[in-house]
Amino acid sequence: MKWLGWLFVLALTGCATQPVVIQPQAASVLPPGEYWKMTGRFGASHDEESWSGGIEWRQQGEGYFIQLSGPLGQGAVQLSGDDRSAQLKLAEDKVLNDGSAELLLWQHTGWRVPFAGMRYWMQGKVAPLAPIDQQEFDQDGRLVRLNQSGWRVDFRRYVAVNDQALPSKMLLQHDGISVRLVVDQWELSH
Repeated sequence: MKWLGWLFVLALTGCATQPVVIQPQAASVLPPGEYWKMTGRFGASHDEESWSGGIEWRQQGEGYFIQLSGPLGQGAVQLSGDDRSAQLKLAEDKVLNDGSAELLLWQHTGWRVPFAGMRYWMQGKVAPLAPIDQQEFDQDGRLVRLNQSGWRVDFRRYVAVNDQALPSKMLLQHDGISVRLVVDQWELSH
């Protein structure tokens, strides 16, 4: 079961110019009902261990569907739900349910993942209602570094999608865990 915790932690995670701390532009988090989807790859390391795999994340308002897979599609895991409930489907078709994705993952993997914040970090945004320890923006007002919920998130590269800048390469770090995320494709719709 330890692999599941690591696999999900990996879902969290070109170089930016030297960051300049300026006032951010207004956040453009997708309003409820709008849809985004990203597909990409992740890699993570902790001590001398490392992992890699693929990720697909679909977000429709508060609802989400996340599929994680190991190399060559092995060990697929699905997490779905909304603000009121979460469902974790493991590779062996075992299904687990809870009222919170964070609690579900904690109970069944031993990992405390800041799931509520990840949805916003994936879009290059600060998570609302969570304390911010540090944030830095580039000259275009894009977030390049964020310390929030005990995680340091470095936004290494952005890509334009429907006239919106979205992260395409990120590095996340927390308690000796290092996670790299590369987005291969973004889809946005209204």
